[in-house]
Amino acid sequence: MKYSLEVLKEIKEEISPLFEKAWEEVDFLADHVELDPDWDLAIKMEEMGMFRTYTMREEGVLVGFTCVIVQPLLHSRSNFHSAVDVAYIDPSHRGSFKSFLRLIESDLKDQGVKTFSFNLKSWDKTGEFLKKEGYPHTENEYMKVVN
Repeated sequence: MKYSLEVLKEIKEEISPLFEKAWEEVDFLADHVELDPDWDLAIKMEEMGMFRTYTMREEGVLVGFTCVIVQPLLHSRSNFHSAVDVAYIDPSHRGSFKSFLRLIESDLKDQGVKTFSFNLKSWDKTGEFLKKEGYPHTENEYMKVVN
């Protein structure tokens, strides 16, 4: 398995089908809104150093990705926070997540990022794994579709 930081603009077409799988598999909004990624904004954010695309490849084939938003904390502008925007790993490769996570953490640390968070669906068992990896449960999110 090869883990890398890649340029979204260069892999946009290749990553699109996996975006769809991620949307269908885990996103609450999939039943309420259409998937319509703002590729231009993501690419602009990437150019500004605020969006990073990490990939997993097996024999050159993209089998997973994690897109991370990086930004200064508005209440502590010298500290940078990162959060997963969207992620997907083919079910047959999910056992490789720990190694993939280490690459992401190392790169974010090298970029001066102070904190890294995941928002997970309430039914997602990934939280149990993350707790074992040193990610405490820090908050709950509640969402309602209002139109």
